[in-house]
Amino acid sequence: MSSLQYRADIDGLRALAVLSVITFHFDMSYLTGGFLGVDIFFVISGYLITSIIYKEKLNDKFSYREFYSRRAKRILPPLFFMLTLVLAVGWYLMLPYDFYKLGVSAISVLMFASNMQYALRSGDYFSADSSEWPLLHTWSLAVEEQYYFIFPITLFLLLKFLKQHTLLTLALIMVASFGLAEWMSRTAQFSSLSYYLIVTRMGELLVGSLLAIAHRQKLINMFTSNFVATSSFLLIIGLLFLVDKSIPFPGVIALLLCFPVAILINSRDTLINKIFSNRALVYIGLLSYSLYLFHWPVLAFMRYLFNVEVGGDTSLSLVNQVFALIIIVILSLISYYLVEKPARTAKSKNRTVLFSYFIIPTFCIGLFSSFLFVTKGYPDRFSTENSDPAMEFSHIEKDICPSLVKLNCVGGKEPSEKRIVLFGNSHAEHYFGFVSRVAKLHNYKLGLYATGGCSITFSSFKCQSLYKEFMGDIERKDAIIIALRWDTISNSILEKEMQKLISEAKKHTSRVIVLAQPPALKYQPEKAMNCEKYNLNCVFDKGFSEEVKSKNLFVEKLALDLGVEFFDPLVGTNKDDWLMLDGKLNFYDDNHLSVYGNIWLFNNYKNSSPKSLFKM
Repeated sequence: MSSLQYRADIDGLRALAVLSVITFHFDMSYLTGGFLGVDIFFVISGYLITSIIYKEKLNDKFSYREFYSRRAKRILPPLFFMLTLVLAVGWYLMLPYDFYKLGVSAISVLMFASNMQYALRSGDYFSADSSEWPLLHTWSLAVEEQYYFIFPITLFLLLKFLKQHTLLTLALIMVASFGLAEWMSRTAQFSSLSYYLIVTRMGELLVGSLLAIAHRQKLINMFTSNFVATSSFLLIIGLLFLVDKSIPFPGVIALLLCFPVAILINSRDTLINKIFSNRALVYIGLLSYSLYLFHWPVLAFMRYLFNVEVGGDTSLSLVNQVFALIIIVILSLISYYLVEKPARTAKSKNRTVLFSYFIIPTFCIGLFSSFLFVTKGYPDRFSTENSDPAMEFSHIEKDICPSLVKLNCVGGKEPSEKRIVLFGNSHAEHYFGFVSRVAKLHNYKLGLYATGGCSITFSSFKCQSLYKEFMGDIERKDAIIIALRWDTISNSILEKEMQKLISEAKKHTSRVIVLAQPPALKYQPEKAMNCEKYNLNCVFDKGFSEEVKSKNLFVEKLALDLGVEFFDPLVGTNKDDWLMLDGKLNFYDDNHLSVYGNIWLFNNYKNSSPKSLFKM
């Protein structure tokens, strides 16, 4: 096995990276650019891995089997340990749909594709919603693993066919990656994708790889200048404090960070090297992988339990932060000393590594995660005599609409020549049960085109795809129904975009119906129930927000001015029944009706005989 001369200062640099990330994740205000710590990790990884690969290749000693065996021993045991604990905690803490999504995330981690899975979810890395996803941090591991598959093959092809131009070619790929990242980060349609993808992150790893190859080819020498090293260190610190989530990232800013990191890796015998060789920093650097693996799930689960209010600060109280830190340190020490270190130093044959470190744990975790996927988070964990958790803790019936990323479900009466379409985001999803029952009552077939996280512009990659599918299936429809969350859209954008959307819809049907948004709660009722279940001290403001009412009035006037209908399913219902009826939650969360809520709305609709949605 080839190895590199150990450098304590690189472990110290790892400590800076992991401490930056953890500080940022505890509270963004503590270190606004702390998320850049991941990019420091990328440069270090690119440098170390390439140093080994390139040396072994030149000495004709490289073996894919040996390389991936070493990677498996280094990365997989702590990762599987973390996954096992996260799934175990999720069993007791997470509500069905959230546990279902955790199962999907775990499967994507096993496939080294969690970055792609999170790129397709609603919200971005910095959103309040994503702060409660226990496996979000594994996106960076997926990027590294993908690089470990792509880079060795790329390097060997270059050495075989373009040996004299290997560095130049890799440098061009690096520049292209940073350029693509900058463009995507500044383009609304792709901004949420750019953060996660290997093509936009490869440049950061290539900075380290290019440095390693240049070293080996003796094209550059190690810096010994205190001025150069100190300037680079101060630039990194400045970026960690000055950059924040409002700046388009990754791209030029990532490039600005990666080069001083490479300079520090390429320095020796400087004051900065001595600082990073400090025993305390080196020790944290040795723990960095386990610290990174466990810090995020602990914080995500604590936010999941304690953050009940809507629109509140997602940061934890100081007491809970201290408690979280203690748990993180304990779990990281257990992981390092009982899992990571023994696995890495074990004398195991490649076949043993393949089965013990990869196939067996992958099968076990994959089997359980698949069970969560199939059972939609196994809602029976919350079953009571009074309610079905699959209907209480979900805004749509998963047996009918199982897709996580995109919904294209059929409801109403089938077969039927009379057809209607329900289009929108999660607010179309949560009306599906109600509209489907009404459609069936009036002998209409219903098609749903909706996915969560889309605004009225449908500008993101995922939302544009849905919009195109919807437009491709609205020919000759008896009615088109539009449902969105209106209170998150400004009036000026609503006026502009509604006119375009309704104008397009009227080309294909004589009847367009805009649905009102249901009232929004000031807290999340399902999480409040969970909080009370564990006797936690969760303080929150109960009741409904008044903002939705005025927004619905604005949308109603806008719809009527545009010559289409407006329908509010909650008109005529008893306000006392809005949240709960007969011990069953009518609201799945603060702004989505539950499946029970859909049944309650339909019963009110049928019993009160208002103007029919669908009678022509």
